[in-house]
Amino acid sequence: MARLQPALRLAAVSVVSACAPAVPQEPEILDPAAIERAKELHDIPRPWTVSKMLRQFQKANSVREKELILRVLAASRDPRAAVLLGETLPDEKLELRVAAAEGLVDHFLDAVPMGGTESTFFAAEAWWHAHERGLRTEAARLARQWPGD
Repeated sequence: MARLQPALRLAAVSVVSACAPAVPQEPEILDPAAIERAKELHDIPRPWTVSKMLRQFQKANSVREKELILRVLAASRDPRAAVLLGETLPDEKLELRVAAAEGLVDHFLDAVPMGGTESTFFAAEAWWHAHERGLRTEAARLARQWPGD
């Protein structure tokens, strides 16, 4: 009888562990078009999550790398990405401003503006100013839920 007790204890622990709620994992950014455009980011290990790519953006040394990361983040349609895109709209580097504006217009706006780059910038800035407060609130909630890898 004494030999059964440790085995029963182990079985009970296994059942309790199996019934414990799983900690949700942050979803991976899987947009095939964004991944294809960002082939140059092959040095960044997968999976690409929003948390990971936000950190990579802060660590990036080149404008090109930052531009590609912005485009991948935009494809996630995540509020944390939208905040970074909105904050990048006034950046001094044209490539980053364009990536931010196009990212917001292509992945967050309901209607795509007619016209060229100037229309894209105007629409992105107007949308950002109208939604900034709510996006920051939701981004903060998601940052608490998925603090990073």
